[in-house]
Amino acid sequence: EHQSRAIAAAITYYTDPTQTRGKLIHPCGSGKSLTAYWIARELDARRVLIAVPSLALVRQTLETWMTEAVSDARPVDWLCVCSDDEVADMDNEALVAHVHELGIPCDTDPAKLTDHLRTAQARPGLLVVLTTYQSSPVLATAARDAGTAFDFAVLDEAHKTTGKTSSYYAHLLHDENLPLPRRLFMTATERRFASNRSDDIVSMDDPALYGETIDLLTFKAAIAAAEPILCDYRLLTIGVRESEIKNLVTDNRWLELGPDDLDEVDSLALASLIALRRATELHGVKHTVSFHSSIARASRFRDLCNRLNEHLATASPVASYHVSGKMGSAARQRELDAFLRATPSLVTNAQCLTEGVDVPGIDCVFFADPKSSTINIVQASGRALRLDPKSGKQLGYILLPLVVPDGATPEDIAESSAFKFVLFVLRALAAHDERIIEWFRATAEGRTHEVAGLVKFDFGNVSPLGVSATEFASQIEVHCWNNVAKLAYKTYEEAAAFAREKGVKSQSQWNNLHRSIGNQWPADIPKSPNSTYYNREWKSWGEFVGTGALGSKLKRFRSFEKAREFARTLGLRSSFDWQAYCRGKKLGLPKLPDDVPTNASKVYSRAGWIDWTDFVGGGWRPYPEARAFAHTLKLKSQQHWKAYAAGKLPDLPPIPEDIPKAPAAAYAGNGWISWGDWRGSGQIAPSKRAYLPYAEARAVVHALGFTTRREWNAFADDRTRFPANLPVRPHNTYADSGWVDWSDWLGSVIVEKPRKKRGKAYRDFASARAFVQALNLGGSLNWPRYVRGEFTDKPPKPADIPASPRNVYRDQWQGWGDWHGTGNIAPVSRQFRPFAEARTFARTLNLSGSEDWRTWWQSARPSDLPSNPAATYAKDGFTTYPDFLQPPTT
Repeated sequence: EHQSRAIAAAITYYTDPTQTRGKLIHPCGSGKSLTAYWIARELDARRVLIAVPSLALVRQTLETWMTEAVSDARPVDWLCVCSDDEVADMDNEALVAHVHELGIPCDTDPAKLTDHLRTAQARPGLLVVLTTYQSSPVLATAARDAGTAFDFAVLDEAHKTTGKTSSYYAHLLHDENLPLPRRLFMTATERRFASNRSDDIVSMDDPALYGETIDLLTFKAAIAAAEPILCDYRLLTIGVRESEIKNLVTDNRWLELGPDDLDEVDSLALASLIALRRATELHGVKHTVSFHSSIARASRFRDLCNRLNEHLATASPVASYHVSGKMGSAARQRELDAFLRATPSLVTNAQCLTEGVDVPGIDCVFFADPKSSTINIVQASGRALRLDPKSGKQLGYILLPLVVPDGATPEDIAESSAFKFVLFVLRALAAHDERIIEWFRATAEGRTHEVAGLVKFDFGNVSPLGVSATEFASQIEVHCWNNVAKLAYKTYEEAAAFAREKGVKSQSQWNNLHRSIGNQWPADIPKSPNSTYYNREWKSWGEFVGTGALGSKLKRFRSFEKAREFARTLGLRSSFDWQAYCRGKKLGLPKLPDDVPTNASKVYSRAGWIDWTDFVGGGWRPYPEARAFAHTLKLKSQQHWKAYAAGKLPDLPPIPEDIPKAPAAAYAGNGWISWGDWRGSGQIAPSKRAYLPYAEARAVVHALGFTTRREWNAFADDRTRFPANLPVRPHNTYADSGWVDWSDWLGSVIVEKPRKKRGKAYRDFASARAFVQALNLGGSLNWPRYVRGEFTDKPPKPADIPASPRNVYRDQWQGWGDWHGTGNIAPVSRQFRPFAEARTFARTLNLSGSEDWRTWWQSARPSDLPSNPAATYAKDGFTTYPDFLQPPTT
């Protein structure tokens, strides 16, 4: 039925000559290849191109299409554009097939392909060309040379075509590479990138490249169909005590793992095997496939399972097997056949069972290493959802082992890296199966679940003393809901009804509400509805809260002259005073009239606006006079000025009312040079200094007659003599503009003593990072404290973990957020939107000042927008917050 519906929809869609590209979004195992064959047949396509990501999928697709063509008695010319040479360039974890296994012509020689295409198109039958994406540029060249015009193209596993537009995966997206009048993109996992992506990134939400969705089949619909298309499944999280793992290692030395050497990877592997045994004993799991981050880890996991079978007394040993992309098809199939004959059994792999292999007998999947992507998780989970009439499989399981420290509270677990991976899997699957979100929502609201047992937390062996396993699991479910709910916020109407029930009358009251409620805020109500519902139902805060108040873009304001006349009666001095007044922080002044805008600089930008001094009628002292006052204070640094402005230096006179506390902003464009100029020190920040070109600087240094680096360093330390146009660290300043070495710089031979390398052998980066993330230190500020042993509740730093990881692991270093597992990115390392894009977006939020911006930013936490745009965009066009936040109104 679902295939008939998709075929009918595709025929209708492609009948419209303007529709040349479309998407078919169906789950893994729903028969997309067969559907594509029937669509091509109904469209009467005579020259068909099929693109897939691997040789294994070429073979699988070929079998499907060839079977149908034989059944239809259709003469077909088959051609495969691929070669065994591709294997060397592919991910070693991918499934490998070989061209000799296909049984039809295969080549990547452009001349031979051109001849074959010319010969085939002269014949009256159907031409079907199958290619890997890797070989698609070769095919495109041959097709152009042969004059072959395809009339239908199927791009399977289409999520692979996203990303860099220059990659060979994206080659067939563009008509300039190969004109294709009709493209069908098929996938179970549509891949989209952020809306602010760069121009060289392609995303499946781009209708110009991928068209519209022709047919969508959800997991829920596929499972609930009258004749099920997929097997139903359960998400099973089994908790394993940390002490149980350590005892297992201590009591069984044959594991070749000492408790002191037990890292997070080994700990998770043992927890996974313990959880798997419980799943087979308590839940009837029979045939499990585990996915690992590498072939080596998959093989080691199989070996570890075998050792457990040999040495642990158990009634149900788990027979274990291993397959990899390096195995030939026959050897791989023998291993899979043995795996299916044994019960219970396990087959380990890296990625070779993700696609291109159909093993419906698999009823359980788990991810032994927390390194999978969202798409890989969904694709791999599909292995357990295949229908299998032969075995009578009723349910599939997604197994999520969870290591739980002894005595851990739900809050402790929620902060652990192991639990965060459980959440990651839940979110990945929830994005494709709305039943998961509804299950957690029903739990949060105390309703009966639509699907009983869809999500199961088995914490019978790990709940703290005095707390039942059921109660413990319920507390964990709350943490899950708070995370998963963000995937399915309530509708605009429901969120607006919530605001009105709470008596909210404005944006500021809304912000105050979610601050006061704190952790009790409903997880499925967005804290920034103006962003969540932007470009959909959102119009204004007044409409959202039911007051009808208009946003500033919709208001009619009094003339500039009359607004300025009013502003000058308030006795304000600057834009900062004006913003404070608009927020109600200038007591004793009249309320801002409705027809006077808060963002006056934008509203009146083309109606007489000069500057804020003119508008409010006050102003700061002229810059030279203000600077002269600052010089009298003899402050040593910018930080000292800030302390003085905040009233924290009582020995100095109070700051006058006409001297700004933030002079850099107040005098920007009106005299400001630098903090050194403001304080009178004359210092200029190193990043802003203008140094001599390398050759000129070197000539100056040669004239000084230094013969050692020690003499240079002593000279550089004497700031009274050191020239401002010479850098203290020339090897850094001139690294890319002439620097040779110190001998060249000083003009004398300098013999550099080689540094002795320390003989310390540190553990590899991944293992070291895993250890540190398990500590849950929270951030880089706590790392030095941990190194010094200040955390008595944490194990001491092992000798093979460096105190300065950024230096030791410089080639793999990705920041302190990555090291600690917080995901935080240092502000200096973040890639923010360009100023123009940031301002365009900010103006849609209907915010009125810097405080509103910070409140919104803290709730939304956008990774591509700064918390302090005034500083980030200081050199890119930022003038004031009103300009940044409010568009001009006419």
